[in-house]
Amino acid sequence: MPAELHHGRERSTRHGSCWLPRFLIIALSALFIQLVCASSNSPPALLLQLSDLHVSTTEDQSRLTDLVTLSEEHLSAILPDAVMLSGDLVHSKVKPGVAPVGKQVVDEWKGYRQAVDHLVAVTGVPLSAILDVRGNHDAFDVGCASAETAAADFFSEFASLGNRHTDSESRVQVRQVIVNNKLTGTSVCPSAVIVAIDASPVCKLRAPINFSGVASQSLLLELEAKLGQESATTAQALSNCTKPPVIAFSHYPFSVVRYPRPLSASAPPQDAATLPELLSRHGCTAYLSGHLHATFGQRLHRLHPPAAPYGAARQEPLMELETASWKYERRFRFLTVDEGRVSFVDLEFVPPRARQQHSPQTCTHSDDTHSAKGEHDTPPRGAIRAVDPSRTVGDWLVLITAPLDGRYSSGKFRAELPTVRALLLPTSRAIVRHAGATEQSIRPEACWGCVTGDPAAQCISMERIHGGIDGSRLLFQTHPHNATVACRNGGHLTLQVVVKDVSAHQSFSCSEKRWVGVEGSTPPLQPPVTLVEYVVLHVDWPLLGWYAMPLVGMFLLVGMLILPRLLSQVIIQMGDHRQGSIARGFIGLLVTPLALLSHSAVSNPGAWALQVVYASWLLSGPWIVGTLYTGAPPGLVTMWGVILLGSEHLPNSECGTLPGGGGLYCPNPDVIFYILPQYLLLLLPGTLWLAMALQAKFLGRDFSCCPLRCSCQWFCGAMLLLVYLRLVWRLWIELGPLATVLSPGVSWSLPLAVCALAMTSPPTRPYPHKDSPSPKGE
Repeated sequence: MPAELHHGRERSTRHGSCWLPRFLIIALSALFIQLVCASSNSPPALLLQLSDLHVSTTEDQSRLTDLVTLSEEHLSAILPDAVMLSGDLVHSKVKPGVAPVGKQVVDEWKGYRQAVDHLVAVTGVPLSAILDVRGNHDAFDVGCASAETAAADFFSEFASLGNRHTDSESRVQVRQVIVNNKLTGTSVCPSAVIVAIDASPVCKLRAPINFSGVASQSLLLELEAKLGQESATTAQALSNCTKPPVIAFSHYPFSVVRYPRPLSASAPPQDAATLPELLSRHGCTAYLSGHLHATFGQRLHRLHPPAAPYGAARQEPLMELETASWKYERRFRFLTVDEGRVSFVDLEFVPPRARQQHSPQTCTHSDDTHSAKGEHDTPPRGAIRAVDPSRTVGDWLVLITAPLDGRYSSGKFRAELPTVRALLLPTSRAIVRHAGATEQSIRPEACWGCVTGDPAAQCISMERIHGGIDGSRLLFQTHPHNATVACRNGGHLTLQVVVKDVSAHQSFSCSEKRWVGVEGSTPPLQPPVTLVEYVVLHVDWPLLGWYAMPLVGMFLLVGMLILPRLLSQVIIQMGDHRQGSIARGFIGLLVTPLALLSHSAVSNPGAWALQVVYASWLLSGPWIVGTLYTGAPPGLVTMWGVILLGSEHLPNSECGTLPGGGGLYCPNPDVIFYILPQYLLLLLPGTLWLAMALQAKFLGRDFSCCPLRCSCQWFCGAMLLLVYLRLVWRLWIELGPLATVLSPGVSWSLPLAVCALAMTSPPTRPYPHKDSPSPKGE
């Protein structure tokens, strides 16, 4: 409407004042229609997600400067309505030697806060609309004290949400997103509800024993209460508004969140035992996270089955969307909320120093006229790139808001094509400055096709229904039509909105090729993920780690020590593959390692007993003894969790008080990062190598060893020594020399192996097999 009003004033000046009454009538009529239809033509809400910024004073300084550049060059024109920063805001690692150690650095937090303040200044987003939560790096070495007393808890001082908390123990924050409609004023109806969930542990220890998130009983109860309160408030105060979608975010994907047992009499609701179940029952549409960067793939996406919310029926699944990091990939995400429909797009920022290395993306639609770009694109080529190769970001960022992507929703259509709505966002201030001229030259079209590519695409023009020369976002929609697209074999449809600029520089922008489900078509649409990406989000990794550690420990104790000793006669006979059939020889090769362990156990009972005692200790006793965070009394790391001696009881935490009140016990599967590498890389292969070494020393000159076998044995021993030194050095750097000496699970394995070799003596009884090697002279 502002564009039409502006040009009308120019015409009345040129042709005389007699046109003024007609102009007023037309303008007032249009204003009335716009006010009546404000609910349907109001601009969609635009949300920005950034994750894993890792602002650092010791590593790449460009993470911070690139974030400032993104704000100045692009976000100042796009103008998001709210910003979600999903953890790992700072890097929190110092390098006292040659290895990083987890520790909070105040200068990193100051740099992060300066970037947030700059974002507020250039975009006009209020600080109250910037929500951030802790990640595991933001919790390194903070300790178990409350936010009010922890000296290293800089989140409470510098973070946007942290310094606004009225309750220092609150872990859930709920905010409404209300879009400012420039024609009707600020809308009274919220477009969306954002839920920020801080799933970091209450006891924030040093790396790496705070990797997974924690959904404690108190967190689930707080989330349940605040979501219920928000639903009741919205229903009571905004009876004329539709229920806004709920978008939750945290640092941790659901698959790396652990659920410790309730530590008090009150238990969380039986029907909301996990975060996805609870969020789905309260109508949550999307859950956003970070944490895993792009280590396991570019699309860590999952659809959780819908659960009926309280008092209504729910049909849409809960989208879980992990995003790659700003640290390495410079990744960020936009979400649109258009009349309750939530869509998203993943983008990458290419800093100026790297733009010459990236060729501009092109629209991949079948229409060849959409596959070229001009020579004077604004912004600079490659400044913003889409993760989806079918999308092109030129002068405009094109976001389809309706219909929803069929791979992430249950909505399907029959014969007639649905109405298409698309949001156009200017990607630079230059576009905003020339919005009046540019707006008249753009030609958006909604192009429908088939996933199979046959028949050819059908394009439909779109008309603008919101936005104007003030540089605000533009909302386009297709005209009412009865067009249809019939795909061969009843396949699904594709939709791509292509924006052609017919001005001097002839640029193109387009959305991704969105898959749209058609009723009755097969196969059903699913998120485009690889097998690795699927497994990462569908496996409960903390639970798997919780069971993997004792299983590996039992394999060492029982499978490699006790059973070879008890079944030594049978195993040695099976391992004798020098005679007999080919099948027997093959079986003998397979059980040769067990036969070697049996020989060692029988011929060296003292060394075998020492290994049994050590393996038993690892299953039940502490692995590490040391200070687990700055200023804390000594703590113990065991296979079953962390024991913090002398620590006081922490309410609303995952930790329980030890009998007698001598400290805290915190079940923590993250100790797997200390324990499992020790088992797999050192203890299991080291036990086998020690058996060979014991047997070689026991037999002395009678031990036959071909050059290849001896070379392999020495090489394996050297590799095991390097692994041992690497693990000990890591513990030395993180916890200090005293902790290294006192930690039996890490540093004692080599001294005990030397003791076992020193204890080797001739056997007290003959070997149980007649062909077994015997010492010289028997």
